[in-house]
Amino acid sequence: MREPTIYPRLPAFIASNGAGILGLIPYLLLRQPQPQFSGRKDMSIKISDSRWTGIVLLLTTIWLLAWACLNGDWGDFVKQWQSIPFVHLITWDCCLMAVIFPSLLGDDMARRGLADDRIFWAVSLVPLLGPLVYLCLRPPLPESSTEIATFPLTAIS
Repeated sequence: MREPTIYPRLPAFIASNGAGILGLIPYLLLRQPQPQFSGRKDMSIKISDSRWTGIVLLLTTIWLLAWACLNGDWGDFVKQWQSIPFVHLITWDCCLMAVIFPSLLGDDMARRGLADDRIFWAVSLVPLLGPLVYLCLRPPLPESSTEIATFPLTAIS
């Protein structure tokens, strides 16, 4: 099997940076499922696959949420949401990403040998924190398609 390259995803990456999740929708509709990982892990895959990356992202998000809850001004946010198109758009962008995320989660779980529907629904139904906890607990990608890792929460009933 041929190693995937970044070039087919490059237009979607550029569009998503310019238009948010709306730029990713054509890519998500046209992409083919990839339930197996083939090839070698380069440095970017090793970094994004690392539990430490997930832990840093989770802790940073918790800190930002706590800071926002303690210091945020919801009245001002509502005013800006109603009057500033960028704030309105970025809020809807975050909501759409939470809705679209499960379409990518199934492939990632298959690549890692996870078949438990409870994990899928627990991660999918808890916006923002569910995917971040998943990044912390998921097993690493196998080096080849024959190696399957175990998920730490599968033993918990």
